[in-house]
Amino acid sequence: MMPNLYIFDLDGVLFDNSHRQHLLPTGDGQTTEQWDAFNQACEDDKPIHHMWGLLFELTESGHRIHFLTGRSEVCRAQTINAIWKAWASRRTDAPRSSVIDNILTMRPVDDHRRAAEFKHDAVKHLADVTEATAGPMVELILVDDDPSIIEACSPLVDSTIHVKPFSGCSALTR
Repeated sequence: MMPNLYIFDLDGVLFDNSHRQHLLPTGDGQTTEQWDAFNQACEDDKPIHHMWGLLFELTESGHRIHFLTGRSEVCRAQTINAIWKAWASRRTDAPRSSVIDNILTMRPVDDHRRAAEFKHDAVKHLADVTEATAGPMVELILVDDDPSIIEACSPLVDSTIHVKPFSGCSALTR
């Protein structure tokens, strides 16, 4: 069996960020700077255990994982730490921070596009790199809770998993 690449969103898929809802941007929320306080508080997010269980089952079956988030690079260190803590809380084989860094795509600080546009381009890049390095036999599966992202990225991947009805992602309930 050829390993597939599962592209996991973080907020609302692997982490419940509802505790930071009070930090959501007021105003139009159109710039990444308006999201900084909300995103930087991510270290206290609670892991969504059944989704981490799925991730672990996939890795144990030989599949590869990539994390894709609309969070800004401003909170890269906090995000890596949150992923590591969630992994280490359930497993003894938590990857080093440098490994997590290599499988994490975050929004550039100056990227003010909507999440669906940003993730579309990021998934396109991942698809191109995966095909160039691993060949066309690797399937890409996107795991996200935002219907607009599922719709935007569906043509680029082999399959999608729309995580619902739970959404611990405060940005979606905004």
